[in-house]
Amino acid sequence: LMETNFRISKVLSRRRRGVVIVYIALALVVLLGAAGLSIDIGNLYLQRNNAQRTADAAALAGAVQLMNNNGYDAAATAAQTVAAANGYDTSVPGTQVIPTKNAEGNSAWYGVYVEKRAPVFFMAVFGWQYKVVGAHAIATFKSPVQIPIEGGGKYGAIGPINLSLF
Repeated sequence: LMETNFRISKVLSRRRRGVVIVYIALALVVLLGAAGLSIDIGNLYLQRNNAQRTADAAALAGAVQLMNNNGYDAAATAAQTVAAANGYDTSVPGTQVIPTKNAEGNSAWYGVYVEKRAPVFFMAVFGWQYKVVGAHAIATFKSPVQIPIEGGGKYGAIGPINLSLF
């Protein structure tokens, strides 16, 4: 009887060892999938951050052109140039830079929308080759304010003075 129990336990332990390998293989697939998804999501957040920075810079460049009374064509050219310098070249398929003016005719308002295809790595398993990431920014300006300050020794300053107002 004791010998029979020993044989049965030996057979059961071999079966259990085989099941453990299957469990480990399944757990590795799940863990690698979660790691891959987190890498892709992190990359998409990074691409979205870059898109927002580019849109902000392009909108500011366009608003500066409008502030200098150079017109909307010069503003659009400046926005396109700044966007291209930040990796949003419209000659690349899937990349768009869309400058917009205020529909209400506010000449101190300038907006830019940028979008670009962001590559994905592990999401390709689900059939995605890329995801489109975009951002929109609006820049406005106020007319420059003249501050009459003269150098010449007043208040401890000698010569021309540069001020920054925040």
